[in-house]
Amino acid sequence: MDSHILPAFVGRWMKRNGTGFIRRAVAPNKRMQDLSKVKMLCSACEQRFSGGEAWFSDNVFLPYIEGGKRVFEYGHELYYFMVSVLWRGMEREIAALEVAEPAFAVKARGVHERWRRYLLDPTVVRPKGDAKAFLLFFDSIERADRPTLGVNLYLTSAADTAIALGGGHGFVSAVLPRFGMIGEIESLPEDSLRGSEITPSSGTISADGQYTGSPVSDFLVGRAEGAMERYYDRINEKSLGIIDRDMARLAPTSDLMKQVAIDELFGRRAGAELPKNARCSCGSGKKYQRCCGS
Repeated sequence: MDSHILPAFVGRWMKRNGTGFIRRAVAPNKRMQDLSKVKMLCSACEQRFSGGEAWFSDNVFLPYIEGGKRVFEYGHELYYFMVSVLWRGMEREIAALEVAEPAFAVKARGVHERWRRYLLDPTVVRPKGDAKAFLLFFDSIERADRPTLGVNLYLTSAADTAIALGGGHGFVSAVLPRFGMIGEIESLPEDSLRGSEITPSSGTISADGQYTGSPVSDFLVGRAEGAMERYYDRINEKSLGIIDRDMARLAPTSDLMKQVAIDELFGRRAGAELPKNARCSCGSGKKYQRCCGS
């Protein structure tokens, strides 16, 4: 049956707190009512995963985003939920990975299979130590160490999965609005994600972790840059006009508008230029390439 890669509650939250629709960076001219689905799970697995999704939404996602909660006690439900999402991300990408990076894909397949067995029976099968999972909390980035636009929108408003490889490190990532989930495939530098590892049993995690300077943070910034570039390379004038109209209905104090403003202010302060097809920040309503960028 058709299954969400990322949980359905994420799509509902994105619509409710954005313009009322979802747009993908690879196809920005199409407004979507739901996150992407692929044929993946049976009905029993869908039901099994939905319990973890409801737990995360009620106990972590909404309390952090809407309630300002910073410290969370958790049980086995959190690890199960994270692995269910990361496993789905791997399932979608792993066939292409086997063609592009066959040696790394062997290691990824090992983690993928251990997680599959765990998801089928978490009471019996426990993942080995090399299948670590990390939960990251994202606040607004109000400074810029490199000229980048779009990072705040990506980390606070996007939904995305990917497999990353480079520099002797490998992992699968899943980004939800204000959250990141990382599944280790090849070892990450010790202490690079200090305080963010989630155990299969229980524990406590704080939203005040520091993730900068790690392969994960570098990857996420690059992923944001790539999404912004694809989005503006492919969007047309009609869609830009519709987005402008939809965003004009949002209150200036809404979270989405605040993230747009922070991205523009701190990205440009660091020397980043707006993509050529973006609306110029001077307020003219013209594309940047036909206004201040000409």
